Amino acid sequence: QPRDIMNVSGEVGGYPTDLLELASDVASVPGVPSDDVTVKILATHPLPGVFAALAAAETGSKEESDLCGFLHKMLGTAAGSALLQSAVPYAAAGFAAASPSVRKLACSQMGRAMIQLDSRGDDAGTAMLPDLVEVLGDADSSVAAAAADALATLAGGPPPSTFAFPGATGTGTVSRGTPPRSASENILAATLALLSPFAATHSTPEVRLRAYSLAASIAGRTPAAAAAVAGCGLMDALLREVGNEADILAAMAAMEVLAELAEHGTEETAAGLGLVGPLLPELARLAAGRVRKRDDDDVPSFMRARAATVGARIASAAGNALGELPAPGGVELLAALAVAAADEDKQVAEAAMVAAGTLGASAAGAAFMVASFAASPANMPGRSSLLALVAEAALGAAGASRVAALHSLASIAGAGAGSGRRSPPSAGARGTPAAPHDPVGVCTSGGGGNDGLPLVGGRQLSASQPISGGGGVAAESAIRDAAYDAAALRGSTPAERVWCVLERGGDAFLERRIAAYRLVAALGRRGWFAAEVAAHDALFAKILDSGGETTPPGCMWRHEAAVGLLAAAQAPRTAGVELAMGESQTARLVSAVAGGVYGTGGGRQAAIPQVA
Repeated sequence: QPRDIMNVSGEVGGYPTDLLELASDVASVPGVPSDDVTVKILATHPLPGVFAALAAAETGSKEESDLCGFLHKMLGTAAGSALLQSAVPYAAAGFAAASPSVRKLACSQMGRAMIQLDSRGDDAGTAMLPDLVEVLGDADSSVAAAAADALATLAGGPPPSTFAFPGATGTGTVSRGTPPRSASENILAATLALLSPFAATHSTPEVRLRAYSLAASIAGRTPAAAAAVAGCGLMDALLREVGNEADILAAMAAMEVLAELAEHGTEETAAGLGLVGPLLPELARLAAGRVRKRDDDDVPSFMRARAATVGARIASAAGNALGELPAPGGVELLAALAVAAADEDKQVAEAAMVAAGTLGASAAGAAFMVASFAASPANMPGRSSLLALVAEAALGAAGASRVAALHSLASIAGAGAGSGRRSPPSAGARGTPAAPHDPVGVCTSGGGGNDGLPLVGGRQLSASQPISGGGGVAAESAIRDAAYDAAALRGSTPAERVWCVLERGGDAFLERRIAAYRLVAALGRRGWFAAEVAAHDALFAKILDSGGETTPPGCMWRHEAAVGLLAAAQAPRTAGVELAMGESQTARLVSAVAGGVYGTGGGRQAAIPQVA
């Protein structure tokens, strides 16, 4: 049983004098010792003796692990931090240790010591940078990650607490959160000067990507760091890596790095670095399966699938931040996803459906999709736009992409992760009972454009005004037309197509039913779709039946579907708005919604949820 040596009162009671026994106790007890305890322990066991014991410990042994944990905690206190610079020679020697645990400890403590030197204006820390950068090529990925963390904090400062993107013009946005520590220009410049040749001289893709990932992490810390990374050429090299068809795995890993950068970076890392503009056309090319040379082989299916999903993530992040999809990359990506969605390769087609859902979850992405649908030819069979293909896969014949397509169509219609609408009731006028659903492609959270309306091709989109290029077809009409067109291809109504999915019970079809319920939860908030459901007796009864589902997700989404229909039924009647259903059906919906997820609130027989 470890002794209580973490007493914050400063009273050191009975800790062992044997170093290895003491290290075991310190490493085993959560937290770090108080400063008073640290001072007394280090007086008894000075750092040179501790490092000597660590050097003598067998690689991979418990003693080595305990001593590493002991040093990490001791040096993490205020009293221990004061001794960091005296530990620099030991950390430098630790880079060459056989043990990964020792090398990781050396990276973290060397980084902290260099930060101290830099904060005092001491250039001595710069001399240690080459050794730390070289550790990025360590055979142990955890050691390389420790070096990358140390270098990112050293060169760019700690990550900002919040992120922000600029407006469509790239100006006027102020980042929120506590300003991070600013690294000196010398340390930042020296680090990037070392990273560029490091990436260029390593032939191993994994090692190169570590350098690119580090540069991306540094760029996300401060505006100064982002500007420096933009000028050093590392991001350009990473963009070239995406098109490296000779090394597909490296290209796919580069896509992920760039997606993370776009999704979680600051305004400078995504817009200022100019990543999104050149990246989306390249991802669109890969997603569509287009090769650069005619004699090249086809782009592999898994690379096309990854390019589609990553491109949608990046476009969605940029759209959420800027209020519009980047041009011309957004248009090219949309066209590429339409090509992929119609592909005979099931992996590619399903990835395109998932990507469509990612785009549809952003206001700008959904607006772009409905605008493209409205501008496409209306001749049968179907239309060639991505929205039409999603609707056909969701409401058409059964296929491998149906679940993804149902979810995508629901997202475009405004469904969130756990309900039929993304915006909360407090989101303003568009979130009140007077508007039971969010208009397609309109963000009620206030992002993008005036009044939360996204931009399509530089023009603000309104749910009540014609879509740009849409020949007078409003955004809400576009998704309605897409649903009816898809159902008509099967000689059915939208409600009949949804019933084809929901009528199949059992766990084998649970995912399909959840996707269908989610679609009803979103589209069912529209009067026209609610009327469709109400006119289909079997479908309406299925949604009202609290005992029809027995799994928690099935019960939850069935209830959400009822909530969505009730929102449409109770919406105030205005000119031009159809009556969703009669009073008796509305009363049944009220009862079903009151019954709750499992039907226990309305006096009816409750569903018995099955849990693993």
